[in-house]
Amino acid sequence: MSETAANEEGGDGHHRRTYVLTFDLPQKVKLFESVGLKVPDPQDEFFPRVRAKLVEMVQAAFPDAEIRNISMDDLANEIWSQAKAEIDLAKNSVVVSTCYEISNLKQDLPMKINRIYDQSGNFLGLGPRPGSLDLADQVEAIYHSSSGRAVILVEDGTFTGGTMVKVLKLLQERRMEIAAIIVGFLFPAGERELRKEFSGKIINIEHISKIIDWMPDHDFFPFIPNCGRVLGVSWNGNITPLYTREGMSISVPYLVPFCPPEMWALWTGIDQGQAIRFSTYFLDRTLELFDKMMKLNGRPIKIKDLQGVNPWSSIPVALGDQQFPNPDQRIVDYLIGYRQELD
Repeated sequence: MSETAANEEGGDGHHRRTYVLTFDLPQKVKLFESVGLKVPDPQDEFFPRVRAKLVEMVQAAFPDAEIRNISMDDLANEIWSQAKAEIDLAKNSVVVSTCYEISNLKQDLPMKINRIYDQSGNFLGLGPRPGSLDLADQVEAIYHSSSGRAVILVEDGTFTGGTMVKVLKLLQERRMEIAAIIVGFLFPAGERELRKEFSGKIINIEHISKIIDWMPDHDFFPFIPNCGRVLGVSWNGNITPLYTREGMSISVPYLVPFCPPEMWALWTGIDQGQAIRFSTYFLDRTLELFDKMMKLNGRPIKIKDLQGVNPWSSIPVALGDQQFPNPDQRIVDYLIGYRQELD
């Protein structure tokens, strides 16, 4: 399932400082087909090329660390395999998943939860993913669909444990029994937080003891579904994503100039001196990707053309922006404006 990019001569990689990279960019791009767009084939040379470059750049930033290189498809399949085994043991149980790759493909009960930030980049709290019901309504739907069955709670990965603890508490408050928790990779801090709330069975697929950070590749590609930190507001005690008047969500990609270099470093765990290099490369690759899509579709791809993708494709904006782009604007023109700020 995992491919180690680092040289293993330093000993057992599971005990080295580790930077986790997860990869699902081809699968996220393929989601654009749901709104009638033609996209590059998942086997297109573009995807392995940018994947290899990302591993190379992170390895250069941490020459003595292991770079754990994980396919989200493979991880999702292994998580589901574990979940099926738990269902067989628990007999009368149901899977509740915060992980899109599981909940979309395996038809379990999804919990569409998201970390949400204000327009200055400050963490507001946990709320629904863009376009989803608020968390209380989602829990009520899960409660009725579960029909009294015990819950096997599933997530792809947890760094601090905050999201899983929130979901755990919401389900427990509705008097749902938690049979087990399955996590793709559970970092030590996250496990400590989970154990404060849950004494039952926890299955951790990928064991990583010394974590530097974790980054999904799609966070470096503006306009790709799930890219970046979702912006939102706190309203009457509820935290909700922010929407444009046309109903599109807003996010901040993990790139300069959408965020300043010092915040980029905080978000990625990589020294801020690398921020411009990373941002230039991935903005250029995003432009290359949408240029490919324009050629495949024989027309410009506009911002509004991405509306309706699920998970949502958010409009990338810079922190502090108060005005949002016209949805009729071409995506490449919009991104070129940000790319020029790096020259």
